[in-house]
Amino acid sequence: MPVGRCDCRQILSRLFLGGQRSGALGLELEIDRAKRLEQPGQITWRCDCQAKFDSTSRNEESFRQIFFASESSQKWQEHDFFSNLQMVTNESSNERLRLFVAIPVPEPVRDAIAIAQRELQSFVPRLAIAWTRPEQFHLTLRFLGGVPAACLGDLKAAIGAVCADACALQLRASGIGFFPDARSPRVIWAGIQDAKKCVIDLQRQIEAAVQPFVAGRGPENFAGHATLGRMRDLKRSDAGKLAAHSQAIGDRVLGEWMAHEIEIVRSDLFPDGARHSPVAVFQFRASLEA
Repeated sequence: MPVGRCDCRQILSRLFLGGQRSGALGLELEIDRAKRLEQPGQITWRCDCQAKFDSTSRNEESFRQIFFASESSQKWQEHDFFSNLQMVTNESSNERLRLFVAIPVPEPVRDAIAIAQRELQSFVPRLAIAWTRPEQFHLTLRFLGGVPAACLGDLKAAIGAVCADACALQLRASGIGFFPDARSPRVIWAGIQDAKKCVIDLQRQIEAAVQPFVAGRGPENFAGHATLGRMRDLKRSDAGKLAAHSQAIGDRVLGEWMAHEIEIVRSDLFPDGARHSPVAVFQFRASLEA
């Protein structure tokens, strides 16, 4: 059942601002499509929209807090109410967005990687490693760091140009590894590769495309992976246990999938960890060659 722009604006304003008037924070909601979803015992709203807000730091911070508080609400998260929400800042904003470019990992593969992650968790104290939440597993092509919000449009155009000629990728997640090494690890990860090494070429193109928006070049040797955890206070003996079990896992295949898109993802740091939200999604245009 379609709803009008005015009705949906009022609903979203109540959700975001807890009953406050949207004008109090300079919030403007642009609704492209909205529909009412009725299921037994519940009514939810699903919409594609953009949220524009004033560029002052006070208003930006207020909006972010409200956005994430709403996003973390289990009721709305279950219905993916915010899955198509994109935050757009004014070009005059001095805000810097913490961004990275990545290939998303589908849920069945994330679940398989999470099984291996839980096996590894059993060998170390609970607080020795900050473990990545399975819903945040991804294949990072380039971490960008703080990018001026005013450059977001140009960044999207640069990434979109690369994807316009990119092929779909047949990817496989397998094996466990460590950065810098298993003896003194700082990061533990699950490997992600493709037989034709196309992902390496894609990463090089992304690296070249993002140079105007970053300070310096990224690591020379790209190793495709999904981060499983980052070390906090890991003892040498526990590191040995992790290394031994990672060898036991060996080259176990954790999942395979055909990747058809990459994302620009915003990562905001909070006391309980990073929160990721897609800023833009780009489909690969070309077909995978036989």
